[in-house]
Amino acid sequence: MLVFVAAGALAAEFAARYRERHRDPPSDYFPTIYYPHRRLRYGLVPNVDYYGWFKINSMGFRGREVSRQKPPGTFRIICLGGSTTFDSGSVGRALPWPEVVETELRRRLKTESIEVLNLGIGGAMSLDSLIDLQMRALDLQPDLIIVYQTHNDLIYSIPPPYRESTDLFPLEDRPRSRFVRWLTYHSLLYAKSEERVFGTLSSITGAIEGVFGVGREPGDDREAGMELGLANFRSHINSMAAIARANGIALALVEVTVPFADGTARPGECRHCDALSETYGAVPIDKLHTMFSRYNEALMQVAASGPGVHHIPTQGFVPAADRYYHDPVHFGPEGSLQFGTKLAEAVAPIVTGLGQ
Repeated sequence: MLVFVAAGALAAEFAARYRERHRDPPSDYFPTIYYPHRRLRYGLVPNVDYYGWFKINSMGFRGREVSRQKPPGTFRIICLGGSTTFDSGSVGRALPWPEVVETELRRRLKTESIEVLNLGIGGAMSLDSLIDLQMRALDLQPDLIIVYQTHNDLIYSIPPPYRESTDLFPLEDRPRSRFVRWLTYHSLLYAKSEERVFGTLSSITGAIEGVFGVGREPGDDREAGMELGLANFRSHINSMAAIARANGIALALVEVTVPFADGTARPGECRHCDALSETYGAVPIDKLHTMFSRYNEALMQVAASGPGVHHIPTQGFVPAADRYYHDPVHFGPEGSLQFGTKLAEAVAPIVTGLGQ
């Protein structure tokens, strides 16, 4: 019986790996590339080729191998952010927007001496990018840093309508056993199943507890949570600006692109527009409009507070249509190409002004 069970598990593992490499459309869920980082929310496992869809280099960020020491005469740009910077909706032959920016800048400025490094990490907030700026980005000697943040800060600032009663201290993380850690990185079947299976069980358990009022307490005020999230975001971006100025590095604060319905799309052309409210915890669309506008104002205020910091509005960069988006938050291949091309156009004068 044990032999049959082991053989079945092994066959299922090979089947999962085969499907992951050959699936169409490609996956947007990559559980085996993340590990709990001592300083950041997550780190990316170095030297990973994720079934041919993308690579994580030896320094732990998406893309080709580059030298830690900046080559002489090279203009180096570093992109910080979450999964929208990592660009999880554009894999395989589809380039993430930081690589599109590099290609377009080289073409526009007629030079190959421009590097754009993608330090995006799924789930990262502005605080994580602030830490990453100090931990990794400064050591890579950038001339310009692009920050593309807002989505995660807003999403994580929206408390659920209830909170679970647990035996953990506030913000305490649940540790993993060595066996679970090994399984996560060596079994795609386990890694893919873990969150989905246990997430489903948790949802069912939560629903049952909700009916009987067990283990749950009323949630925090959502308005207060969003206000605190915005205040923290402004503080973190201010800190990033101060660090960049102190190190003589230019900083570009880029507004995130959100597929808000603008009246130009035909019926059914932007289902992702209709799904925005659900994606952001059932916050009404009008409120989301207001919050994103306030996050953009925070970026403008930080950019106006001193030299060396540039605000880049992105209205009109990517149309609100499903063909450009993988989901209501992430670009699809066409969106990444569109966004990267437009961003390169906006960044080119900054690069030229800095002496490239």
